[in-house]
Amino acid sequence: MNRRESLRLLTACAAVSPIRAADQAAPLSIPLRAIPFTGEKIPVFGVVSAPNTPEKRPAEVEEVLKPFVEMGGKMVMVSPRHEGADEVIGNALGKLGVKDKVFLAGMVRAQGKEAGVTSMKETMECLGTKKMDLMLVADLVDAKVHLDTLRGWKKDGLVRYIGLEHSIPSNRYFEEMTRLAASVPIDFIHIDYSISRSMADKRLLGVASDKGIAVIAARPLGGGEIAVKADTMELPGWAAELGCKSWHQLFLKFALSHPAITSSVITMPSPSSLAELAEAAHGPMLDAGLRTKLLDLFRS
Repeated sequence: MNRRESLRLLTACAAVSPIRAADQAAPLSIPLRAIPFTGEKIPVFGVVSAPNTPEKRPAEVEEVLKPFVEMGGKMVMVSPRHEGADEVIGNALGKLGVKDKVFLAGMVRAQGKEAGVTSMKETMECLGTKKMDLMLVADLVDAKVHLDTLRGWKKDGLVRYIGLEHSIPSNRYFEEMTRLAASVPIDFIHIDYSISRSMADKRLLGVASDKGIAVIAARPLGGGEIAVKADTMELPGWAAELGCKSWHQLFLKFALSHPAITSSVITMPSPSSLAELAEAAHGPMLDAGLRTKLLDLFRS
């Protein structure tokens, strides 16, 4: 090959390379929904620490958070039930240089005002931030005490949104959260809501809608017996009309199809499942009839 032919080949490669680059599909973005109180938009699913997060190396967490942020993911939540997870996640966010791109959410579960303040400050230090986007009172522990503290923090610019969380889907706790949501000014509630845990439908979600409170669905993919049962079943034919190719996609759509749900958090998904979840967040959701059909499938 002579010099002229080499130059011609290089020119041709340069001409087609932008096209090839454009042909490589960008990560599917995560749709947004508005926080009722402010109108600020956040993605319809985020990630939350898992029981084994404290044991992971930052690099392992980075493998999840990097593509998550690249597809527009924002909410990164840490739970006090996973001691040490906030430090691991904080280190990973720092190494990726994306702390200014995420919506940091934490929880306080300590007894008493002073212990609560100490716990929240430790969480912020581990995450490497001076301001939280959201702080929730976990399991309603000393809820009035901590909410009073958080209202002060909100005025001082230490936290943007405040709210309540409970991990046990029981009528007793839903009644207590419903009472607090109806009587105390909060921005968010965070509850288990999925195909297997939809009892919050009865009253709590109605109060949240009436009061303009954003709702985060925890564990939207279900789990336990539901996952075992789903493994023995074929997807219903109508799932394809919603663009669903897996039970996980259909379960996420079920949670997001409730009009009161603003967002959801998924326990540290694998990097490979993020695109599947983002795909499920797009397109048509389940209407009331399909929601009933899906519930009936798993009640039988």
